[in-house]
Formats: sequence, structure tokens, C-alpha cells
Amino acid sequence: MENLSLTIDSRIPSMLNQIKRATLTSLALGGIFLVLIAVYAAFGALLMAIGLSDVATGYVVGLMPFINGAFHADLGHLFGNLLILFIFLIPEINQGYDLKKLFWLSCVLSTVYIPIFILGLSWPVVGSSGVFYFLMGRFIFRK
Repeated sequence: MENLSLTIDSRIPSMLNQIKRATLTSLALGGIFLVLIAVYAAFGALLMAIGLSDVATGYVVGLMPFINGAFHADLGHLFGNLLILFIFLIPEINQGYDLKKLFWLSCVLSTVYIPIFILGLSWPVVGSSGVFYFLMGRFIFRK
């Protein structure tokens, strides 16, 4: 009888670690965004309590990169973004992006986008969407 031996592909443990890291990072970023949504709601309620209209309140809050990066649509959109973020954190090229880098990248992209929002060309729509487009672009256009 032949000598049969099972071997494990050496890439499997690495891939499992990448999936674990992507899961934890996505969940942590999602938690931060949920906290920011609560801040958005509290800040919006405060602005309306002092007499700002709901349109003006939305405009003021839309200029805040820490908030508009997290909340610019509904919760389904947020969870969809986190799922896509999870998927694009798995490839090795994006492994250098931890929670801190992703959060600040989201804030920077949202800040850069503010002039487009002020000019009325679009709603504030960067944040986590911008981050996963960035990660997706790195994955697609890698060498």
C-alpha cells in the first residue's frame, strides 16, 4: 500500500489570518461608525433644539468629516459598505490598512470632498464608500 500523507497548503493559515483580521477590522470600524451615527443624531437634535431647520442641520452635519464618513445614507448602506470593506481587506495588498489607517483615510477623503458638497454638486458621500473604492482600486490595479 502506498504511503499516503496529508499535507496542508502553507497558504491556508495565512489566508485564515487575513480573513480573521479583515473581520475584526470591519466589525470595529462598523462599531465606530455606529457611535458616530449616535453623535450625529445627538448633534442634529441639539442644532434643531436651538432653532436650526432640519435642512440647515443636515447641511452643517454634512460638513463634518468624522460624521459624514459614517452616515450618509441608511443602515443597510452602512452594512453593505462594511461587507465590501471586509472583502477588500482580505487581499494581501491591503493588509497594511488597520483600523486606525482606515478611519483616518475615511476622514481625509470626506474632508477633501467637502468643496464638492459646498458647491452643491453632490451630497456628502465619501467616508466608508471612498475607503472601499480606494482598497478596491489598489486590488484591481496591483502589479
